[in-house]
Amino acid sequence: MDKIQKTLVKLGRRDLAQEYFEKVAEHEDLSLQDAAKATMFKLKKLFDKEITSLKKDIKYRGYNSRIRPYNDGYELGSELKMDIKELSSFSDKTMRKLYVLDRINLHIHPEAFFQDDIDEKKPAGISLEVFSEKSIGGYKKVRVKNKKDIKKAVSDYYKENVNSFNKFMKELKKLIKDEKSKAKV
Repeated sequence: MDKIQKTLVKLGRRDLAQEYFEKVAEHEDLSLQDAAKATMFKLKKLFDKEITSLKKDIKYRGYNSRIRPYNDGYELGSELKMDIKELSSFSDKTMRKLYVLDRINLHIHPEAFFQDDIDEKKPAGISLEVFSEKSIGGYKKVRVKNKKDIKKAVSDYYKENVNSFNKFMKELKKLIKDEKSKAKV
């Protein structure tokens, strides 16, 4: 964390410190860890916005998401605390989709000897877990040779998660809307 970020945090403006970090990260060559952190915060922002938007359609007791260091990279997780009575009013298909939001667990981190491989100009591995409707997400490994490759791999990872999550949320919202309209009839 640089001086500007530390000052913003001391002033109680973690939001601005994170926004500053993301802006700086967009304009410089990044290490994998920095790129992973910036990406996880952008994904968290999207997930939080979409999941909390469900509040107008369903009752839930709370929602929490977190980012934490993981294996020299970062992990994004979530927890959606559903109201049992509300949850039981939905079909099994909708309940399964809501359960997925309670178990989001994404990560991006370097494989063993990552920096050594990069320094020796050998392909280095990045381990990724992408958003998936399955209980366990899709694990992938990507090989990179330099910082440009790292930036592309992380950017592709972000896009894949956004596309998968947006498609999932569109389907879930349609299911909820359809079930709510059938219940009124």
